Amino acid sequence: MSKTGNSKRLKMRTYTVDENGEVRDSYETYQYVAPIDQYVKQFISPGYAGLKDVSMTMGYELIRRMSFADKGQLVELNAIARKEIAEAVGCSERTVSYQIKILVECGFLRKRQRGIYQVNPFAYGKGTQADIEALRKKYTEEQSEKDGSS
Repeated sequence: MSKTGNSKRLKMRTYTVDENGEVRDSYETYQYVAPIDQYVKQFISPGYAGLKDVSMTMGYELIRRMSFADKGQLVELNAIARKEIAEAVGCSERTVSYQIKILVECGFLRKRQRGIYQVNPFAYGKGTQADIEALRKKYTEEQSEKDGSS
């Protein structure tokens, strides 16, 4: 990662050890890393009642694939992605489809268009807190419009 305005410089030390575990050589390098605010934030308990039939591995696979909050926290779940997730999780594609259905029903995912879903920003956030808050506001407004037009 190259240096950006918000990145932090981190000193890394690498060691070379022999077969007996003795340190033979070491050297230092510097790496620039993103600030902690860029990490995924979890806002719900992992044991959230609505997610009881969804494996944690499946949830993590979705979070890993979702875009950052400034891009809408979207995750592509087309046929190819479902197959890749099934292989990664170790289950059938049918199970992946069933678990996606549960995630939509409990409000964890919102379908945006065919094969594209949005992760609820009140459950997880990926990006800066400001971007997550902006997405939450938009998400709430869209839900209010949907509920008002029903």
